[in-house]
Amino acid sequence: MKKCVALFIILTLIGCVKEFDSGTLERKLEGESLQRHETDIDQVVEPKPRLDFPIKIGVYFSLETPRYQEHPQKQIWDAEDKRDVLSAADSLKNDGIISGMYEMPDLLVPRPDFNTLMQAAAQQGTDAILIIKGVSEVNSYFDPLSILYLTIVGMWIVPGSHWDALFEIHGDLWNVENVYLHLTVKTMGVGKIRRPIARTGDANDSAVKLAKNDALINFRKELIQRIKSLKGT
Repeated sequence: MKKCVALFIILTLIGCVKEFDSGTLERKLEGESLQRHETDIDQVVEPKPRLDFPIKIGVYFSLETPRYQEHPQKQIWDAEDKRDVLSAADSLKNDGIISGMYEMPDLLVPRPDFNTLMQAAAQQGTDAILIIKGVSEVNSYFDPLSILYLTIVGMWIVPGSHWDALFEIHGDLWNVENVYLHLTVKTMGVGKIRRPIARTGDANDSAVKLAKNDALINFRKELIQRIKSLKGT
């Protein structure tokens, strides 16, 4: 009887793969609190209509996780992720587009809202601030091989369980002096993990990590191209 019930559950779940909805991820990112509002930035610096190259860019990695994200990560951005983004500075410096690119530490941003970020950047003599947000979605399902889980041994050796992750990165480059949005970069990455169900472990986080790495590669490349286009190089 127990095997019949297990068989029914497995057969029900096999093939139940939910399609990724990029529009849903987009709405999650757009709905977060780091949005532009009226600021008091003019109290720190005088408004200026354009960027004078080379510019100094501050990068803020948002730690916000959408409250309705199904599998929120403990930490969205790790040190490797930040190094990956900041490595874009090498190419931009060589072309005389930036004078520097640095991560804005949490100590400079006691409250991670838009106004506070802009004022903190202005106080550091920053010309533009890049606000980066990320969100992920994970679909888990069984494939037909999972029927062998009924043998018990199969639960340990048959890779019939899947975790497919989609990660979206959204970066906005704001002019600190006039609060003008110069550009937006959006990229997506996909990561897939396949394991026996008894060896699930960190499968969910591993799939997200793969997807994030994929998205970061595309993000860095597009970011460099878009910033260069601001100067017309």
